[in-house]
Amino acid sequence: MENNQAPLSVETVNFLVARREKTEIRRLASYIGFAYLIMTAIPYVWAVVVSVFASRFGFSADVIFSLTEDDAVQHLLQIVLSSVMFLFPYLLALTGDGRKLSEVASFKKPNRELILPLIFIAVGFCAFANIATNSISAFFSLFGIPLSAPEMPRPDGLFGLILMFLSISVTPALVEEFAMRGVVLGTLRRFGDGFAIAVSSVIFAMVHCNFVQIPFAFMVGVALSFAVIKTGSIWTGVIIHFFNNFFSLCLDTLFERVPSMVAQTIITSVYFALCFTCFFIGLVMLRNKKNDIWKTEAPTMITKTGNKLGIFFSSPIIIVDIIITVIISVAYIFIS
Repeated sequence: MENNQAPLSVETVNFLVARREKTEIRRLASYIGFAYLIMTAIPYVWAVVVSVFASRFGFSADVIFSLTEDDAVQHLLQIVLSSVMFLFPYLLALTGDGRKLSEVASFKKPNRELILPLIFIAVGFCAFANIATNSISAFFSLFGIPLSAPEMPRPDGLFGLILMFLSISVTPALVEEFAMRGVVLGTLRRFGDGFAIAVSSVIFAMVHCNFVQIPFAFMVGVALSFAVIKTGSIWTGVIIHFFNNFFSLCLDTLFERVPSMVAQTIITSVYFALCFTCFFIGLVMLRNKKNDIWKTEAPTMITKTGNKLGIFFSSPIIIVDIIITVIISVAYIFIS
């Protein structure tokens, strides 16, 4: 029997593909949005669990929470909570998407020709992001709005210093890169690298929940995502993230030992000069590379990147996440 069904027109095929793309983006927005929601709730759940535990076994919750005021204990808790916050929810999102970790994130060795210049460029870009963030904070201070970021205490002793190093430099580089450049970026790349970079950078900014780190994290997120995509390995993001946090830790430690504002200004100027030198060295190293190094892969679907972003961020759960982020960020201004 002959099949007399007329073939679908190009317009109809495009419409069906675009509709499927919108459905997929909304579905992933739901998974990522719920992961963010769970991540944000974990510290509060922990506080409730401690209170219930204390009540159940006859301990005073105040006594237990007072133990966490110890500087070393705070860093230890930071390591544990950060690991749970970024690993569990985003592994859950990946499970919901039905994909394996190896399908969305590459843990192979980075591209040898690109990793060093891109690390240099990213280090310089992080310094630029720092200057931009400081400028934003200074602008708001003119209107009496103090913007500040959370600061971790500095414990005494070798063990305390090791915990501080692990909680500030090592743990965030590993778990945040896994969640943001691994799961979020990796699951969204099927819709185009530009779209995936934009969304993962916004989510990365949101997780910091304060108006000082949000713009900084977004800019750094763009650099990290680009470097991970171009070198073909999540380890590039881990390395850059580690160095950024480690340099900040070193500067803060140095400033504590050198309280003079003049000396701090000189140290900061030298640091930024070195970072920008690295940036231009990286650009020179890339000069002889492929001309398409700055291009991202074209989307595999039809919908434009701007439309995709609109679809993703108009998801109800993402809107709720944004509202929660704003509330926490505003509350932090008044608390601090």
